Amino acid sequence: MLDSGCCGMAGSFGFEKEHYDRSIKVGELVLLPAVREAAEDTLIVANGFSCREQISQVGKRHALHLAEVIQLAPREGVEPAAGDDTTTRDAKKKTKSPEQAALQPPEPMVTGAGYLMATEKRIEMNQMEKMQNEQHTTKQDGSMQRIFAGYKGGDEMPLASYAKIMGTYNAAFAGLLLAAKQSKQGLPKRIAYGDLLLLGVATYKLSRLISSDRVTSPLRAPFTEYVEPAGASEVKEKVRGTGLQRALGDLLTCPYCLGPWVATALAFGLVFKPRTTRLIGGILAAATVSEFLNHATAAIKKSED
Repeated sequence: MLDSGCCGMAGSFGFEKEHYDRSIKVGELVLLPAVREAAEDTLIVANGFSCREQISQVGKRHALHLAEVIQLAPREGVEPAAGDDTTTRDAKKKTKSPEQAALQPPEPMVTGAGYLMATEKRIEMNQMEKMQNEQHTTKQDGSMQRIFAGYKGGDEMPLASYAKIMGTYNAAFAGLLLAAKQSKQGLPKRIAYGDLLLLGVATYKLSRLISSDRVTSPLRAPFTEYVEPAGASEVKEKVRGTGLQRALGDLLTCPYCLGPWVATALAFGLVFKPRTTRLIGGILAAATVSEFLNHATAAIKKSED
């Protein structure tokens, strides 16, 4: 029979009826008595599943894997003092404060079986710190929820998702502004009145095309539900979903909300690609004039009838 510290279970060996008594005797040689003699605040660690199972069933203690101990009680390094020779350097250790000493893991409890002891104090400190961080985060979240709860928008007003959309817009705007500033042409000193008028008409038209045109409905379909025709090739839609889906639906169905996005894209297009942007703006402006004339024609015909 072995005279070293083995748990005695050895996989399924200790579970078998004919080997059970021998398994217990082997464990009682070194390991199990050492487990019973260990203080209650001593953490017992075993790498093997069989060892942990034997300790749990017979020793009535809970053992952790070595990796868990490394995470809970990281080992502190030992640094030689300046001027020490090799012999002295190996024998000396850096003086540690009480707080640093608490981090130093203890020596192995049963070296042959791979067991270690670590202080329960360090584990409790880690657990308390984790709980405090969670409580602090929960408290902050609760405070933010109470602040926004007064708005009383509910699911109809997904404020957090709106904030994400605003953050995306601001980040994109800042990036474009920086890129324009560092480009060869730089930022324009002013915008010509003709360009300003062109941008305004183009922004109006493109915003309406995106937000309510019948042909562009596939762009909005993931976020909206069709309701009914709205006249003049436009449709009426209802926003659906919650959170970011609903917030994007609100953005895509609102020409006023889309206005800043479209205007920003066209304005920076005028900086980087002025000829192309003016061409696109001219096309949109022409479509706007055509739309106005169509409405005027329809109104005249209606008055004649």
